[in-house]
Amino acid sequence: MTAAPPDTDDRALDQAVDWLIRLAEAPTDATLRARCDQWRTEAPENEAAWHHANRVSGLIGRHGTGQVAPFPPVRQRSRWALPAGAAVAACLVLALLAPTLVRYLAADQRTGVGERRVIALADGSTVTLAPQSAIRIDFSPTGRRVTLLAGEGYFAVAHDPARPFQVVAGGMTTSDIGTAFDVVRQGQGGAVAVREGAVSVRYDGAPDARELHAGDWLAMDGATVADGRRPPETVGGWTRGTLAVIDRPLAEVVAALRPYYSGLILLSDERLAGQSVTGSFDLTDPEGAVRALVRPHGAEVRRITPWLLVISPA
Repeated sequence: MTAAPPDTDDRALDQAVDWLIRLAEAPTDATLRARCDQWRTEAPENEAAWHHANRVSGLIGRHGTGQVAPFPPVRQRSRWALPAGAAVAACLVLALLAPTLVRYLAADQRTGVGERRVIALADGSTVTLAPQSAIRIDFSPTGRRVTLLAGEGYFAVAHDPARPFQVVAGGMTTSDIGTAFDVVRQGQGGAVAVREGAVSVRYDGAPDARELHAGDWLAMDGATVADGRRPPETVGGWTRGTLAVIDRPLAEVVAALRPYYSGLILLSDERLAGQSVTGSFDLTDPEGAVRALVRPHGAEVRRITPWLLVISPA
């Protein structure tokens, strides 16, 4: 099992998995095959995602053609056997989640699917970890550092000028100036939003640190940096079981719901991914939240196995 190569786009990987499942369910459908081939040629990241999805699911043929191996006819199916598409999905769930386990091995504290936990630190600060999150804690007499290895954390910091408190997520370092704030690890970057007080944020490529106050947020991913404002009371709303979003892309909201679902949630349509979403969603019912999220946009949610939801146009 292998992590996706650097040129594999997450959204393209979602689409590649959806194509694999469809083709596994209908291996003789020439029209479906042609549509898949067309999708592969539309962008280099599509082709890269297709080969990665094939590789992790073990479906590439001996000669490396990149074609889905045909499923042999089944004369009599065991009552425990999965349909072809479900079997593919089960393999992909295990393969695509494996890289996350590597990050967890380096963690001092971690959470599982759907698990939120409040962690009391030795200095009197607290960290609330979102599901599927992991942190490493490095405290010394002169400083306090928490590295967010995966997921999201809400920090309520006991201010101590003699021992600065820093949160590192990707190429972003957030320093406390007496505050409560939320940090998300996003790919190789991160995002921070302030609920109370202020923080100083330094990120790769910036000559100076940025100071953020209550309601401010900043996100960076590679060379791309975005910032803005939101109601401060919505920061860290997930700690109370609610995800509140205002004018955010549907793909971003799906990504926020994934840690709460015990499997994979795949979004296969580019048009849907960019649709704007405003609303409040119940994190205690992630499948219901996904269905409520996509319903106004005319999409459907297919449950392929107990561990995989696929979002696609109706």
